[in-house]
Amino acid sequence: MPAWLSNLLLPLRSLLGSRPAAASMGEVDEELRDAFLAELGEMITAANGALADLRANPSDATLARTLGRCFHTLKGSAPLVGAPALADLGRAGENMMQRAAERRIVSAHQMQAIESAIVLLPAWKDALRNGRATPPGTSQAIAQLERGTA
Repeated sequence: MPAWLSNLLLPLRSLLGSRPAAASMGEVDEELRDAFLAELGEMITAANGALADLRANPSDATLARTLGRCFHTLKGSAPLVGAPALADLGRAGENMMQRAAERRIVSAHQMQAIESAIVLLPAWKDALRNGRATPPGTSQAIAQLERGTA
């Protein structure tokens, strides 16, 4: 599926509440993968910037929502490039940041969990670019994010 069409369908899918169909690594459209990798690079930069600002001001709900949007994008887009575990990381990160924004504070535990997830993103980019397996530490980061949501 062309990248422009996938990008058009993602908001529609989220409005309808359906998850995008997961692709296996062997059936991922190269153009779609390249577009996702470019977006992931931008997301890594944005997430690192928001995280640095959030460390300085953990009660800033706007920064928590910014990080939540980054993870929301991962949740929706990662299955399209054959990365369901990255989508799970996105779901857990989004949920935790939504909870932090509602409470208007990011706890030390949540900060550590979100840092662990963000640190994994360059490894994910490399793995997707080179057809490698899920980066080590992904399931642990997901579990840590899920504990931070409670």
